[in-house]
Amino acid sequence: MLLSLPNELLQQIAFYLGTIPSVGPPSTLLPLLLTHPTLNDSLSLDKNPSLYEQIFHATWDTDAIGRRFGADVLGDSTKAAGELRDRWELLHRLRRAAEEEVPIQERGGGLQGIAEDLMQVFMMLTENDGRNLGHLLLWANLPGMLLKFHHEIMIPMALQPGYPEDTADKALHITIAYWLDEAAYFMKQRNYTALSSRDDDNSSLEVEQFSESAAQVDEKIFVTRPFALALHKFDAYFAPWTHRNLPLPASVRLPPPTDPSIPVDPHLADLRPKKRAVKMTRFNREWSICPPILTLSASMGLMNQLDRTPCVGGLSASSSNSSTASLDFLYPYSSTPSSSAGKAFVAEPATETYLRKSLPLVNLPSTCHDLDVRRLLECGDPWKGGLDALSFRGKIEGKYHGSFSFFDFAGYREMLSGAMQVLYEGTFGQQSQEIILSERFVRVHRSVQGGTGPLINAGFPLPGSPLDPFTLCYSREEEETPEPEGSEFVKEIFVDGTGRSGWGNFKLTGRVRAWDGMISLVKEYVTQDSAGNEPITRGKWFYRGYVMQDSRFVGCWRDCFTDESFRGSSPSFPLSPSVSSGF
Repeated sequence: MLLSLPNELLQQIAFYLGTIPSVGPPSTLLPLLLTHPTLNDSLSLDKNPSLYEQIFHATWDTDAIGRRFGADVLGDSTKAAGELRDRWELLHRLRRAAEEEVPIQERGGGLQGIAEDLMQVFMMLTENDGRNLGHLLLWANLPGMLLKFHHEIMIPMALQPGYPEDTADKALHITIAYWLDEAAYFMKQRNYTALSSRDDDNSSLEVEQFSESAAQVDEKIFVTRPFALALHKFDAYFAPWTHRNLPLPASVRLPPPTDPSIPVDPHLADLRPKKRAVKMTRFNREWSICPPILTLSASMGLMNQLDRTPCVGGLSASSSNSSTASLDFLYPYSSTPSSSAGKAFVAEPATETYLRKSLPLVNLPSTCHDLDVRRLLECGDPWKGGLDALSFRGKIEGKYHGSFSFFDFAGYREMLSGAMQVLYEGTFGQQSQEIILSERFVRVHRSVQGGTGPLINAGFPLPGSPLDPFTLCYSREEEETPEPEGSEFVKEIFVDGTGRSGWGNFKLTGRVRAWDGMISLVKEYVTQDSAGNEPITRGKWFYRGYVMQDSRFVGCWRDCFTDESFRGSSPSFPLSPSVSSGF
């Protein structure tokens, strides 16, 4: 009887079966394909790619793909069908990695294969507009796979002597785990105990499966501390902060590999430019992309864990409001029709500004990740590519709150000498701070781009020295007007701001490196004495970092007295966005 149906009707039946349930490979389509060889032949992926192209667009988020990689990457049905098959295979690999007893390192591809899979997961999370997350959480058991990686890779790493190694698989693991931790905390605060799909297909995930107990949080903090507190040792930038302008000329050569037999002065900073990009295969093409910077994700994750640790054990999921949340609950602005459970979020101020600054990273619309992904694609090689000043307009100004961390001098000296116990278990301080930043677009001559003053003064000349000439852009039209081809002038962003911490009030002055958006800020405390007379200065401090995910400002800071060629104490300053304006 099925064979007598018109082909168009068979296509509609197959499409319907291929899109239910909404998460995971379409197992409901398989029985239809097995009913008869003729049906299997006419409806198979190889013979009917247009059918699977429709299934792909109906079950995965694709808007961000076109914005970032161009419409041609999925320009024909064969490419889309092939990408759909690759994603089904990825979901199966993640699920097997989480649930089978085979150690991760012994699976096909080893750690390199895991890193490649995690890069695909990371990209899908940045492309998520409400569909991708369900596949990864509810079907592939991504939290289980990350937990297994934590136990088999991260904990043994922390027990080895010396500094841990900064690798792509660890960077991706810490980044993705940090994003999911935020989502779990977001749900538990609202007394939701489980996450379900939009369909009545029994696909659900207990929130406890991707959140941690207090003991597990302590364990995660233990393995994360080196990457968040020893930023003098790990790369925290897409290119060394000492390079004012990028890309680098060909005359600056890639440094040769270091000889492990030659002792290295622990006080000298490693300021050699390196290529950070790795190869990624997507849409049947090979792309060069930089993994997320491990130290930045670790810094934000550590701050969040420390802030929430006292509450983790006491978060109750058994109140009268306890229930299962639909995936729609995490997407209050999604175009997908909301379920009744999803409407629970509407009681809060549903403005775009509020949502962007209040939701976990994994729940932000994909547009919030566009600039970060573009930076990962363009800034993996200091000799190539890069962005421009206009890329960051409006992304930096605003109010931020958070903290800056620090070791005392004795602890820092021990850490430099190789005392890992101090790094993993020693006491460090955290000081709360709030800042407000504003942007100024200026036009400068190429010869003074990045400034001619000391780097630890954000390139600005010291007091008493002549200022670098610049012309302020007074309108949006001036900012957007491109310089003529061959012009000797370029656009640059200057940053001004104020702030306060437990050490007092301070002012901020800095600039943005256009190639990758690295922000350099000089922080100077100036307060009045008890009588309100002469100002008391508490020194100058130098901050370098990035605004990421459209709202988080994270990086490291140091004093302004240590020479640039030395490491200097470089703890982190993770800052989150504030909805309110003013202090």
